[in-house]
Order: sequence, then structure tokens, then C-alpha cells
Amino acid sequence: MQIDQLKTDQLKTFRCVVENQTFSAAARTLFLSQPAVTLQIKRLEKTIGMPLFVRVRPTISLTPVGEVVYRYSVNIAKELLFLKNELSILTQPERERPLVIGAGTIFGSYMLPRFLKSLKARLPSTPLSVKIDHNVDVLLDEIRKQTADFGIFLGGAIPPEFAVQPLFDCPLSIALHPESKLAGKDVIRERELSKFHWIIPSEKHSRMRMIIDHWQEQQELNFDIAYEVADCEAIKQLVRAGLGEGLLYWPVIADSVKRGEIVSRSLDSPPVGKMCLVYHQNTFDSFRLKALNAIQNSFFESAFLDP
Repeated sequence: MQIDQLKTDQLKTFRCVVENQTFSAAARTLFLSQPAVTLQIKRLEKTIGMPLFVRVRPTISLTPVGEVVYRYSVNIAKELLFLKNELSILTQPERERPLVIGAGTIFGSYMLPRFLKSLKARLPSTPLSVKIDHNVDVLLDEIRKQTADFGIFLGGAIPPEFAVQPLFDCPLSIALHPESKLAGKDVIRERELSKFHWIIPSEKHSRMRMIIDHWQEQQELNFDIAYEVADCEAIKQLVRAGLGEGLLYWPVIADSVKRGEIVSRSLDSPPVGKMCLVYHQNTFDSFRLKALNAIQNSFFESAFLDP
């Protein structure tokens, strides 16, 4: 066995054969002749010192050794991609290197313009790019692959490979139709909530829905759920139509409140989300450190949450 002589092109061919299930299909995918593919696999098996495939026409299957080599070759391919991305970033002149931020839907849709204005003032020569996604796992993967430098979204269970810095609390407020019976109260107590018809996010794994469900369980509340809808805009539309009450963050409803379409009221003990800044601990450099300081200085709680 001569592991130190493994070649990445042979591992790539090996993965392609496994994933295409035949040598001929792998050859077409790689734009190689079938004999060339066969030769690379034979050389790889010689380096490993053991067969990787059980050849039973018309398909093939992996030997136990082949399964191990395939698993590691997939990880090697991922690491090489990460290396390529990082080297591409590091060799790019800092003045041309964009700062890429992955934003959750709440921050990206309702808080972003004010934040970007402040950030651009601190990093005037840095191109800024934003990727918005409701799925935090997608954003974390972007940071992991270094296709995003930072994430800004509601915190929750985040893998330990990431550093998490809380930025500010986001308490949920009650969004009411102006003619709702609750609209005349400045602060609403939890025991009153069971009397009304609630509109909540339908996606049970969304950060906002998890915060609401956890708070409801803690407070031992029984909601009469009238509607479960896809997003904050849909909740606002149903509240404006007088079809129920919603729990929403202030930045989401601020414009509607100013126009008199919705009334916002505070809860005695509201459910609270925490807006967080997230980045990977192992991919920090001087560019990201400078950006981190600029991002932190661009956040002021009152800028986003004061009515």
C-alpha cells in the first residue's frame, strides 16, 4: 500500500465510476475513453494494494475497501474545493474582494437597507454582496464553503464550528387590526391571548415559529390558531383584513403601523428572538477581522427596533 502516492485525478475518476455505476458512463461524463478510465482505476487499485470493485456485469459494486476509499475521496474533494475557494479569496486584492453576507429573511427583508448604509460608510472601498435565504442551514453551508463571510439571522441551535455573537434582542409584538378588541390596550397579558384567533408561520422549523412554539409551551398557553401561512407578509395581509391577530417583529410591521393599517401592542412577557452574527472560526483573516469590526459598529439596537 502506497497511500502517499495517491493522485487526485485517479480519485476523481474512481468517484465518477461509483456514482455512474459503469465504466462507460463514467468515461462519457469525464470525456475520456473507456480504456483510459479502466487504466486509472487499475493504477489506483495498485497504489491501494487491494481491489476496489466487485465486477458483476452489467453493473459494479464496491468492495469494503472501495467503500472506505470512496468515503474519504468525497471528503478530499470537498476539502480541495474549500482550499480553492480560500486561495482564490486570499490572492484577490483586498480592494477588489467583496464582503459577502448571508442574511436570514427577517433581517434581509426588513432591516438590511439601514444596516448596509452604515456598513458602506465604514467600508467605502469594499464591494458588498448579500445572499438572503429563509433556511439557516443553507446560510451556514455558504459560510462553511466560504462563499459567504458572515451570516446575520435569528439565533438558535448552531454547530460549534461557528462563532456566534448576539447583536440585539428581537421581541415579538402583537399585530392587530385597528378595530380589534385588544387594540385599546397598551400592554396585553398572556392570559388574554386564548380569546383571540391567531395567525402564525406554517413552517415549523423556521426560527420564528420555533421561538413562538417554545414561548407558548413555557407560558402554558393554548392558542386558537386560525391560519398557518408561509411568511410574514402573508400574516400582515390577513391581520389587515381583520381575519386574526399575529405575532411579528417590529421591523416587519413598522410601515403598516405608520400607515394606520395595523396596530402594534406589547406583551407582558413577549417571545424574544436574538439576532446574531455568525462566522466560521477556522477561516478568519485580516480582511474578515476588519469587516467584523465594521459590522459590529454598524449595529445599534435602537436603529432597528425602536417604534
